[in-house]
Amino acid sequence: GGPLSPARAMLAALPLLLPAALPSISAADPAPYDHTHLYIADCGTDKYQKPWVPGGPKGHITIGGFNVCMDNGQPFGGEGSVVQVYTCHPLSDDEINQGWAFGDDGLLRTTQPGNRCVSINDGGTAFLTSKCDQKWVLSKEGEFIHESTKKCLTAQDPGPPIELPKLNIIPGEIFSWGGSSGGDMAIQFHVAFSKHVNGVCGNDAQPYHCAVTYFPNDYLLPQTNESGVPYCYKCPDGMTVLYDKCKNHPQHVDVGMLPDYPRRVCGDGGKPGCIDDAANIYDDYVYLSRGECRTYIGGAEVNTLAMYGMMTTDPQTQLKYVDKCAPGAHSTDDESNCISHLFGASPKRTLKPPVNYANGRVHTFDMTPFITDVNVGFEEQGYIYIPKNCQNGTTACHLLVHFHGCGGLQGVQQNRTVHCYAESNNIVVLYPRIKKTNNVSRTYPNSYEIARGCWDGYGQLSEDYALQSGKHMSIAWNMIAHIAGIE
Repeated sequence: GGPLSPARAMLAALPLLLPAALPSISAADPAPYDHTHLYIADCGTDKYQKPWVPGGPKGHITIGGFNVCMDNGQPFGGEGSVVQVYTCHPLSDDEINQGWAFGDDGLLRTTQPGNRCVSINDGGTAFLTSKCDQKWVLSKEGEFIHESTKKCLTAQDPGPPIELPKLNIIPGEIFSWGGSSGGDMAIQFHVAFSKHVNGVCGNDAQPYHCAVTYFPNDYLLPQTNESGVPYCYKCPDGMTVLYDKCKNHPQHVDVGMLPDYPRRVCGDGGKPGCIDDAANIYDDYVYLSRGECRTYIGGAEVNTLAMYGMMTTDPQTQLKYVDKCAPGAHSTDDESNCISHLFGASPKRTLKPPVNYANGRVHTFDMTPFITDVNVGFEEQGYIYIPKNCQNGTTACHLLVHFHGCGGLQGVQQNRTVHCYAESNNIVVLYPRIKKTNNVSRTYPNSYEIARGCWDGYGQLSEDYALQSGKHMSIAWNMIAHIAGIE
């Protein structure tokens, strides 16, 4: 009984207005990336338009059966906040920026204070405003249809994996970056490939080759088939060192010995396939930080800093270290610090402020053509962020290679800080990946850390783990050489 509301009347007329709808998202489709803005598009043109499911716990609205929720981003509920998708917060979380109310009035409101509603700007992008003058209809198929334009609220389709492209990368403008296990890998990569990799950011990172090097004050253990450090440099025969000694017992590290291995292992000047000439590091910029305050006592990062202090010409300018665990230390953003130091401190480069929203695209790409050993833990797909200016090859761009920490990498946020800097400074960001759980231990029995999604920072795959020929090192380099066109 009773007349239809304007919104319901519009819905009743929709079959006459809409083209044949595409199938909904299937279980085989990837989830939308975190921090991707929502926008409107012609209904039926994208399967990431449905089903939206409102009325979830704490007002959650999910998309496509994924653990992905409608979310409001910066300024987080304030006027003009972006409307995006993001991994659903746990029910125990006290954040309220994923709470929404949708009723018969056709308004899609945030439950945060301020009485703001989802609206569409002139560019077709969703945002929050207190005007609350734009209405929506939820179709039977789960589409949110914008009443005035008859278009559907859409999440960006991640798309199928692409072939890793060849891009216009500036020679000498490749950088490595990572935290924890990824920080160890970033340091290794910088030192070993210093001819091409000209700067590094390492968070909670130990010095190069430290984990397997015997120092005079180190504890020694009998070498066994279960040793976490299966190859030891300078150990007595049949002996090895403690696993993770450089992070747990940094006071035993002879800092003066740290530059010796990269300078001498392959002879003066280095050689291809082994290690590049350590003299390449003389003018490089390095950002280091400590953020793991419970597991490690902090000396590992200081020792890494000291190592680079002996390998650079102006350590006061070229090196930056932030101890986020120090008494009275303030919270700091490693991504912003990393880019600001590599690009803002170096006279070679000019740093531009980050954009508010990264308009490039995160792609998955096929890593299999570059994997020379399928038994060392790699995923089949990696991620790459390509700024708009870098996509057609006409603009010369920088390349930043990110190595994740233990546990693998299960997704990349579209609008993370580094991508906002990447967009304004023409930086391609590459994310090679190790599986969170893999079968590496069947072939390499000592590979406990790699089996849980870590990079090889302890020689668990091979004695040459920190050289260009190392299993993880060489495969990551295959991808970089392809992107940058390096023979």
